[in-house]
Amino acid sequence: MKAKAPSLVLLVIFLLPCFALPAFAQPEPALYVAPAGDDSAPGTLDAPLATPGGALAFLEANAADYPQGVTVYLRGGTYTLADRPLYQGGIQV
Repeated sequence: MKAKAPSLVLLVIFLLPCFALPAFAQPEPALYVAPAGDDSAPGTLDAPLATPGGALAFLEANAADYPQGVTVYLRGGTYTLADRPLYQGGIQV
């Protein structure tokens, strides 16, 4: 029985970081868009942007703040897309 104790300790030592590391992970940058939002809002979950085009404009104006990219979440609803393309200048929405 004593031979199994060191292997259990080693197992805990190796597995503990696997469970602890996600707690320290940085959240991915995200913008939120909702039909009832406002394109002058910051694009948070509580204060979403109103249109996909508003998200594109926000990202164009703040591209330096998102060097690794950003995920844009479209909340449920109906969106009317303008004639403007949703991919422009290296920013893909």
